[in-house]
Amino acid sequence: MATAGRLLTRDEVLRLLFGALQPLLEFDAVASVQCRNGEDRFTVFAARPLQMRFAEELAGEVLEGLRRFSGESHQKCTRQPVEVLPLGKEAAAGRESWAGPAGSVIDAPLIVGGRAAGLVRVVAAAANAFPAEKSAIIYATAQQASAFLEQLEGVALADRRLAESLVNGLQDGVLIVDREMRTVLSNSAGGALVADLTGRAMAPETTVQGTPLEGLAREAIAHPGTTQHQDYSLTEESQRYLSITATALGSTEEGAVLVLRDVTEEHLMQERLLQSEKMASVGQLVSGVAHELNNPLTGVTGFAQLLLNRDLDEQTRRDVQTIYNEAERAAKIVQNLLSFARRRKAQKGLVNLNTLLERVLELRSYDLRVKNIDLELDLDPRLPLTMSDPDQIQQVFFNVVTNAEHAMLSAHGRGKLKVRSRAEKGFVHLSFIDDGGGIAPENLRRVFDPFFTTKEGGQGTGLGLTISYGIVDDHAGRIRVESRAGKGATFVVELPIVQGPELPPPESEEEIEPAKISRRVLVVDDEESILALLRDVLAADGHRVDTARNGEEALTHLAEHGYDLLITDIKMPGMGGQALYQRVKQMDSELAKNTVFITGDTVSAETRNFLQRVQNVCLAKPFKIREVRETLNRLLGDN
Repeated sequence: MATAGRLLTRDEVLRLLFGALQPLLEFDAVASVQCRNGEDRFTVFAARPLQMRFAEELAGEVLEGLRRFSGESHQKCTRQPVEVLPLGKEAAAGRESWAGPAGSVIDAPLIVGGRAAGLVRVVAAAANAFPAEKSAIIYATAQQASAFLEQLEGVALADRRLAESLVNGLQDGVLIVDREMRTVLSNSAGGALVADLTGRAMAPETTVQGTPLEGLAREAIAHPGTTQHQDYSLTEESQRYLSITATALGSTEEGAVLVLRDVTEEHLMQERLLQSEKMASVGQLVSGVAHELNNPLTGVTGFAQLLLNRDLDEQTRRDVQTIYNEAERAAKIVQNLLSFARRRKAQKGLVNLNTLLERVLELRSYDLRVKNIDLELDLDPRLPLTMSDPDQIQQVFFNVVTNAEHAMLSAHGRGKLKVRSRAEKGFVHLSFIDDGGGIAPENLRRVFDPFFTTKEGGQGTGLGLTISYGIVDDHAGRIRVESRAGKGATFVVELPIVQGPELPPPESEEEIEPAKISRRVLVVDDEESILALLRDVLAADGHRVDTARNGEEALTHLAEHGYDLLITDIKMPGMGGQALYQRVKQMDSELAKNTVFITGDTVSAETRNFLQRVQNVCLAKPFKIREVRETLNRLLGDN
């Protein structure tokens, strides 16, 4: 081991420890003064170019700090020439050097042999750069440096176990390699990460040749004073990432220090933010389409309900019921399209996710069986209850199972699907493991993108997994995929274990009795089918109904008649529902209270903000006849 035979210098101790911290804490410089046997040394370790005048000012301030801290011990210490050494990330070539002032500073003493032997000042240009948790790390590192400096009085660097113990407290992995790429020392975190990276356990003089570490280390040795950096994915099929930095250690003959950090969570957070942005933009497009679909669906479902209330022969009743059921199915599809656009707040309650899984798989079991897909369940019977929206979560399960089915059939016309559930570290983990053709590396990160599909035309919309992503994200969970081409895929749904009240029982579907007293109602909507539907429903209940196609026409009616109730669409050509409501407030405050809004757009921020301000009743299209009657009875009474 090329560097094992000599002691580290005091400056090298500070540069090693604080250099390992710099990528984490992002400070700009560390100024130190060390006094040993009357020999004073002033050093500034710079993570960016410094003007010498500013470096000398820092050294002077650190000396004054040491004098204040130590009392009489260092009053005779004198200023010595300041040496500026590189530390952490260097400034880009041509960047203007830093002349101060410092925005944030932290002073930490160096205690050796029970006495104040020096002081370090950690400096950042930004204000408020050192919150409590970062300050604690700096003080702890100064304590480690003190211990190391004390041991340097008689301990050689060759004592690997001592050297490792001094850096084992660091959360990041730290390795020192010599010019032959042999490991001189490493902490436990570094050993674990290198083992993950190379596939073999760390051992004395383990070489990093043939790994991404070698290229960075050699580049750092070839360019002293610079920091080399690379983000690295451990394997193609996993979602785990390392951030690796390398800096030359001492002279170019000594080797390099490598700092490894697991940045998986940061990468996944970036991907989730990017996915959220994609979903938000596509959500606006889908919400507009869904709004246009909700208007005709309201007419279809509404008139089907009117017909079902009439005396029909059995064949006609079955036909109308089929029309109504299919329209309801289309309405649910629209709701699913809007789920990631936050059409409605999740209706969460305590549920057993095993039970939801079993319901979905029971519905799909026959179809899977006839397609020669074997189903294997491995469900934890002790799975805790958690707060979830059962309808939305079942939709996620349905989408994932359907995706797995298509993958297996496309690969070899049959397959095996294993579904398992486990509870671990506050989360429920639900895994769907198929033996299909797997996912190509270039597609692995696109599976949750809106409209992305590898299926042939007409076999998929590319929205199923996108919708699932939005639902799981709304539950503060995560959905991810692991796969290799030709080796199948595993989708994992992770949902937090949250306690809360059980879901209320579903509302009764019993028919609501019409109000007993006739009222005068004005209905405003630009859709002729919705005007006709509400006119027929309310007239059949004995009310007097007028209709208008926009706000201006509604104002004409209001000028001629008094009304007990106003039902108006929010978005219409010309004067819309919002502007009409403001005029009604000026004309008749009581009618303003008895105004009911109807809309097929509950997604847009404008609509949501308006409804929150006015707090009037709003019926989302397509609505049911019973909802109209319930609203009228609640606002006007049924006597």
